[in-house]
Amino acid sequence: MKGLDKEQQSSLIDAMFEKKVKKNEEVITQGDKGDNYYVIESGIFEVWKSVSSKPNDPPKKVFSYNNKGSFGELALLYNESRAASVRAATDGVLWVVDGETFRYIMISSRAKKRARFYEFLKTVDLFRNISGYVCLPHPLFFFFVNPTCKVILAKKKKPDDVRNEVADTLEVFQFEKGEYVISQAEENAEYFYMIQKGSVEITLNIPNWNEIHKNTYANFLIGNAYNEMEREKYVKTLREGAYFGERALLFNCERSANVIVSSQLLRCVAMDKASFLRLCDKLSVFNFIRRNIDQYTFNNDKLLSSSPCPPLSSPFTTDDEHADDNTTDST
Repeated sequence: MKGLDKEQQSSLIDAMFEKKVKKNEEVITQGDKGDNYYVIESGIFEVWKSVSSKPNDPPKKVFSYNNKGSFGELALLYNESRAASVRAATDGVLWVVDGETFRYIMISSRAKKRARFYEFLKTVDLFRNISGYVCLPHPLFFFFVNPTCKVILAKKKKPDDVRNEVADTLEVFQFEKGEYVISQAEENAEYFYMIQKGSVEITLNIPNWNEIHKNTYANFLIGNAYNEMEREKYVKTLREGAYFGERALLFNCERSANVIVSSQLLRCVAMDKASFLRLCDKLSVFNFIRRNIDQYTFNNDKLLSSSPCPPLSSPFTTDDEHADDNTTDST
């Protein structure tokens, strides 16, 4: 709803009706035709997906919404069957819009949004030369979701269609100089960011800084020279067209670095975690992300920090892949 203007928001809200759900109630079922869009007022809702070709294999939980969020829009917007099931893990309250009303309101909004972001997405490396959909999911998909299934076919789409689908999920955030867009060790990462205007600095916290500072200050008190030490180690600067924040979303781990606004104003285009993972499941961007994610995997000795996330070579990169990959952890 963030991409709607005030009039469109009012129309959508006016069309909503309340739906109370009980624990274990299935709100939508994978494979069904989409009929409603849902906004969560309260409750925990789990997303379950069947990806195995074996009929007796149970579905896998791939995501959960905790007292906020919305779901059900993709099947309505793209006239597709439900890609997953959504089940209530607790009692909850949903606000529902019927599919016909939702489509009518969103089509006009979507056209404006696509026009707004289309050209920008072509400047982002991740989407500049995107080839559309792939026939096989990335190995990360098999590791977390479907370790036994060998072949799953997916529809191919043109690059323009891919960028348009990405544009449908985007939100805009603005930050001022000195603000932390991301803080190292921050948990529950929610967004993947692309820089539309401005720049940011990537820094790492210096381990045991408080202890080092205390000892240095003690030396100062007894007459030795004292210089204020940096709390953080500068790594690099990112500018327009760069992206960040994908690692914590993919690995479901803490943020591995600080991202600080270095320009007077920063405007970012962002995608929430649910949309990011959902699109990565379908788009041919996994290999590109894997080969570029080492910008956040820093050399411990040189940069005085280690990442709380799994190393790049685990869990979804094979030894054979590394034989052809010249990337290292030294960046």
